[in-house]
Amino acid sequence: GTMASVRAGLWSQLLGLTPIGRLRRLLAGDKRKKKYERTWSMATYGVCCVKVSTFCMFLFVVVSLVSAIVHEKSKHILNVEQQEKYANALWLPAAFDRAKHYYSQHEAGFWLRRSLSEASRKDYDHATKYFQEQLPYFEESFKDFPLHLHWSSLELPKTVSFHDLINQRGKMLVRNLFEHDWEDYQIEKDKCSMFEFLGANGLPHVPWVEILRSENNKPHPNANQAATTVKDQEDSTAYYKNLTSMLTRMKTILSSATEFPMFIKSCHITTGAAKSVYRIMDKSHIEQKWPEIESWAHRMWRYRSNDWERQWAVPFNTLTAQLSPGFMIQGPWMTNRKENPVEIKVEVIWGRAYLAFVSTGRCGYYQDTPAYIVVPNQINGCTLVSAHACNCDDLWLWT
Repeated sequence: GTMASVRAGLWSQLLGLTPIGRLRRLLAGDKRKKKYERTWSMATYGVCCVKVSTFCMFLFVVVSLVSAIVHEKSKHILNVEQQEKYANALWLPAAFDRAKHYYSQHEAGFWLRRSLSEASRKDYDHATKYFQEQLPYFEESFKDFPLHLHWSSLELPKTVSFHDLINQRGKMLVRNLFEHDWEDYQIEKDKCSMFEFLGANGLPHVPWVEILRSENNKPHPNANQAATTVKDQEDSTAYYKNLTSMLTRMKTILSSATEFPMFIKSCHITTGAAKSVYRIMDKSHIEQKWPEIESWAHRMWRYRSNDWERQWAVPFNTLTAQLSPGFMIQGPWMTNRKENPVEIKVEVIWGRAYLAFVSTGRCGYYQDTPAYIVVPNQINGCTLVSAHACNCDDLWLWT
C-alpha cells in the first residue's frame, strides 16, 4: 500500500514535468487569474459606484442646503412674484421646498422627529392615545353623516399622507368645477366670497365697509409683462379700466372714514406671503401713501395665488386662476373689552370637533414651552399644547 502511494506520487510529479502537465498547470492558473480579475473588476466597479453615489448624495445635500438658505434669505428681499420667477428659473429651490413640506407631514418625517426628539415622542404617544379614545365617537358620527357630493367619489390609496389628501381634494374641486360648474371652492379661495357666504347665512363675522370687484375679469395673458403689440396694449388698458374706477371709489371711502386703522384686502388672494392686505393707520396716510397704494393695488390685481412650493400647486392654481380680482374695505374691530382678536380654528371630522387651534395674537404666553410638549394645565377641561416653540401665542386645544 505504501509503495503504491509512493509510485502514484512519483508518477504525478513526472506528469507535471511533461509538456501536457505544464499546459494543465498553465490553464488552471489562467482560469484562477481570470476569475480573480473578474472578481476584482466587479469589486472595483462596486466601489466606484458607491463612491459616485456618495459624492452625488453629498453634492445634492450641499447644493440643497445652500439653495434653501439662499431661498429663505430671498424671501426677505424679493416680493412674491420675484420669488416665483426665481424658483422657476432654479428648479432645485422649488423641489427642495416641496420635499421639505411634503415629508414634514409624511410618516417618514414623523418617524424622524420621534427618533430624534423625546418631546416629539411623548407628544406622539399622547396624540395616539387621544386618537384611540376619540375613535369610537367618530365611528358613530360617520354612520349618520351626510357626505357632500364633492367628496363622495374621492379616491385615495390605503396609505396616504396629509399632503396627498389635500392634493386629491384639490383635484376633485377642479373636476367638479369644470364638469358641474360648482363654484363653492370660492368660499375657501376668495376672502370676499367667504364673508358674503357668512353674511348670507346669518353667521357671525367681522363687518366690511364695501366690496369692490368686477365679475368675469380674468387676468390678461400679458398682465405680468410689458404689452408687446397694439392689441396687447388695448387689452391691457381694458383689463385695468375697472381697477381705475375702483381706486377712485376706494379713495372716496377711505377719505370719509372716521375710525382707523382701515384695511384694504385683496379678495382673490389668500396666500399670506403675497401681502394681500394693506393697512392705513390714519387719514394722513391716504394722501401721503396713495401712489404706493395704487402700485400695490395694480400688483394685487394681476397676481394670482401660486402654491409653487407645495405638492398641490397644479389643482389649486387652476382654481385660483378662475377668480375675478377685487378688493374689500374693512374698518377696525375690537372686542367689547378692547382686547386683541383671537383666532380659533376647529378641525371637524364627520361633523364632530376633534381639536382646536387658538392664536391669541400676543407673545409671552407659555413662551418657554418647547415644541410638541403637552402643557400640564387644564383650562375649561381642555389640555393646552404648544404647537411650535417659535409661536408662543399659538395653542392646541384637545377636547
